[in-house]
Amino acid sequence: GNVLFTLQFLRSICDEGLMRFSSEYNQWQWDTAMIMSKKIADNAVELIAHKILLLPEQTQNALKLISCLGCHCEKFILTSMSTGDGLANFGCIDLFASIELNVKEGLVDRMGSDYRFAHDHIQQVAYSFIAESERGKMHLWIGNQVWTNKLLSSEKALFIAVGQLNKGSILIDETHERVRIARLNLQAAEKSKSLAAFVPAAFYLHAGISLLGKNPWTNYYDLCLQLYGSCAEANFCIGNFDVMEGQLKEVFSNARCLDDELESFFIFVSALIAQNKMQEALEVGLLVSAQLGEPFLMHSNMRSIIMVEFAKTKKMIEGKLDDEFLTMKNMNDNHKIAAMHLMYGLSLGCFFVRRDVFVWLISKMVQISISDGICKESAFAFATFSALMATVDVILDVNSASRIGKLSLRLLQILQAEEYTAGIYCAVFFFTQTRVDHFCKSLEPMNHAYNVGLRFGEIHYAIAAARNICILSFQSGENLMTVLEKIKYYGVKVKEHKQEIFWRLIIPYEKAIHHLTGQPNELDKVFWDSADEEQLLKHAMKSNMVLRRIINYL
Repeated sequence: GNVLFTLQFLRSICDEGLMRFSSEYNQWQWDTAMIMSKKIADNAVELIAHKILLLPEQTQNALKLISCLGCHCEKFILTSMSTGDGLANFGCIDLFASIELNVKEGLVDRMGSDYRFAHDHIQQVAYSFIAESERGKMHLWIGNQVWTNKLLSSEKALFIAVGQLNKGSILIDETHERVRIARLNLQAAEKSKSLAAFVPAAFYLHAGISLLGKNPWTNYYDLCLQLYGSCAEANFCIGNFDVMEGQLKEVFSNARCLDDELESFFIFVSALIAQNKMQEALEVGLLVSAQLGEPFLMHSNMRSIIMVEFAKTKKMIEGKLDDEFLTMKNMNDNHKIAAMHLMYGLSLGCFFVRRDVFVWLISKMVQISISDGICKESAFAFATFSALMATVDVILDVNSASRIGKLSLRLLQILQAEEYTAGIYCAVFFFTQTRVDHFCKSLEPMNHAYNVGLRFGEIHYAIAAARNICILSFQSGENLMTVLEKIKYYGVKVKEHKQEIFWRLIIPYEKAIHHLTGQPNELDKVFWDSADEEQLLKHAMKSNMVLRRIINYL
């Protein structure tokens, strides 16, 4: 930019003695005629290039090396690069000393123990001086050096090493080396997903897949299963459903058995629900459930059958003490565990379109937990059954429901099922505890549910928690404009993750707020421009819960 050009121009004429500070006169002096007679570059890039070319060769080579890292370079990376004698191959003996010379020249700034290019253009010019044929070699060497010395900073080394190795991977011919880097990409992706960084996770996984070459499923079956399955999940989390479907097709076409397909089926069902393809999700989910030994049998009088199952489950629960629940054996049947996981994935979609199947799923999950032992999904099952006891049970024994809800929270800790926190909290703190405690007491747990849901990729429950935050804020009597700001904020998040289906019941609240604040014509639809607003409102008004909360506020 102009500032960079000005600084580099002034520095260059100072270096050449054309401008200097006079101690005698206490002012800057310059030779205008000499400056005008010299051929001065007319842009910052040319000035920087000229200055770099005047540096000693080792100093230039050090600048090229660190330009491979981007604009910022941490000390542990430089230490890794300085280990061994590999630096000499790139014309640099003492990396730190050479970088300090660049600091002195104003090309690099020292930031504590780290370094940063004084401007992005300087890094770009330095990188452009590396021959195309040499860049890949540099990236590969840096990546291997960082990974070899990963103990210097184990948290960051993985991402830096993988990033460098990917940039140089086009030069790798050895199959075993390409597979090694593919595995590192998988490792980096799993770490990214644990940080809710799904976009870089998807990038790493695509890079890993591209490294496997021809016939990968034949030669590296287990690795392919992990890469394609994880890639599908990452793309689901960022709403790239078309790309996700391509990854899932690879798994379904090459998986050797049902067990190897299960994780992909779970992702597929969740994606169908997120896209509002509820009936298709239900059909796929129940088909797989039947293959796992848990069929859903249709009956002419489904309501009666479901209520019998619900009453049966409730009786099984009421006959047990708290300690009996907390000391139940662990489930060890893999197909039962898979069925529980599938039912968990189906439950939220069924809640919207098939309440009868929803009640059956939750009742069945509780029954399996009591008869076959508990797994992580059992905590969700008990939490959601407590919500059913508090909302659909004929007796509506909210105290018993609260007891089961609190037990589910203890099971959450015992089973170390943190990834199910969002769904469990939504059930307990939105549906159950709001019957026995003030609404405002559920706001903090819902915020926690939203954050944990995002962190573990449970996007649909994270969005459900966001919806609940807005509803509870409204019901708690918060300032209406504050509630409206929350609706707008979370509405943007919903759009980013393409989870609109779970946000529809917010529209009546948003519209009510605009009317209550005298702004009936300023409805900010966020992303509902094409929605049939009147139809959505009619649907919401059929829900006694929505209508009751608005009336209660008034």
